[in-house]
Amino acid sequence: MSPASPRNSLFLAVVLALALPAPAAADEDGAAFWLANLGLGHAALDWGVAYTYLDPNTGWELSALGGLTYNWENHSTDYHSGIDSHIDRGASRWVSNDWQLGVAGYVNYQLTA
Repeated sequence: MSPASPRNSLFLAVVLALALPAPAAADEDGAAFWLANLGLGHAALDWGVAYTYLDPNTGWELSALGGLTYNWENHSTDYHSGIDSHIDRGASRWVSNDWQLGVAGYVNYQLTA
């Protein structure tokens, strides 16, 4: 269990999140610029609301995040992904103060072209 979580009561958290993924690509010679050659290949605005439930007595943690992503055009491909929605979820169990085991997954749905 993390030191910040209480051990004798349920822990519930609701979080608003905003992310601004930056474009990351390579130039014509293959040299990386901007941040690294990892990422979406275009700018995006991603916001969401997350909820986490933790029972410190059993060590079980359940989390879910729902959000929307606005994708700008990828200038390298002249492709615009539009707006998509996503639901991310996870279930895990704390097995020590530093380790937890679990599963996670997501569903993504394209709203506009």
